[in-house]
Amino acid sequence: MSWKSVTALALVVSLITFIYLDILHLHVAVSMSVISGISTAISFFIAIFLLVYQAGLALLDPFEGEPNDTPMSSIVRTIEINLLEQIGDKNLPDPVEPVDGRYLM
Repeated sequence: MSWKSVTALALVVSLITFIYLDILHLHVAVSMSVISGISTAISFFIAIFLLVYQAGLALLDPFEGEPNDTPMSSIVRTIEINLLEQIGDKNLPDPVEPVDGRYLM
């Protein structure tokens, strides 16, 4: 896991905790009021906005070489193998193997 995803995860967790604690005192003070419903809806929309924003930041550059990015090395090697097969070359390179048995880079 990269430092960006750790930072994003820490930010999301701290924001959700802050929103929960901020809204909690409204629920305790006015337990059966309209304010509790409105505050819950507002906190829900803020949390959804922040989570979508963090997901957008994580997907902003798909060519960094992170595990969830586009596997450019594998795509390029496959194209290279296909082109060499078309021209009849017998010495073909091996396909790219997954890193740690899980991710194609």
